[in-house]
Amino acid sequence: GAVVSSLGNTDERVNSWATGHNPIFGSMDSASRAANYLLGILQAEVVLTALATPSGEDPQEWVYSKAKGLSVELGAELVTAGVTEGLKNISDRERPSGGDNSFPSGHSSAAFTNAVLANRNLQYFSMSDNLRIALEVGNYILASATAWARVEANGHWLSDVFAGAAIGYFFGAFLHDGFMGLPEDKPAQVKVVPVSGGAMLALTFPF
Repeated sequence: GAVVSSLGNTDERVNSWATGHNPIFGSMDSASRAANYLLGILQAEVVLTALATPSGEDPQEWVYSKAKGLSVELGAELVTAGVTEGLKNISDRERPSGGDNSFPSGHSSAAFTNAVLANRNLQYFSMSDNLRIALEVGNYILASATAWARVEANGHWLSDVFAGAAIGYFFGAFLHDGFMGLPEDKPAQVKVVPVSGGAMLALTFPF
């Protein structure tokens, strides 16, 4: 999505339409406030679902599980923020509003990291599949709305928020699954891959 929207003048056309009509949030100011509000909801959900996940009856086991879960999720958010900030400094892309460091969108990467982490936490709760799917889809809708709000607020180009969403989803899923344990039906694998002049040892984490 980031590549396609950056071709030609797609970014400019979408930005002009979004800031001229504000079809979702009504105004650029409302969109800017909504982005912060929606991101805050996702961040709060991550903490609350992490604390509410079943973690055993033994107090020491409970404390260890909560400390590990919250540490991994905080780590995923910090890595996402660090990668996003690093790419901003490298790209030094001008924002549609005239500011700098537009690519990628920090709100989008943070929103999708939190959406992934919240959805991973929901996997530990006992509920119907239909309810779980509805909640997971709802979280991705909140993350997408956060990203789109940044476009309507004239803070980012469409390609910025697409890239931020991809970064946030990847690091949220990769770091959570890598440290909290992958599903049993999707185990980590060690592979030997032949390359020119030798072989490469690869550790894969499917998710």
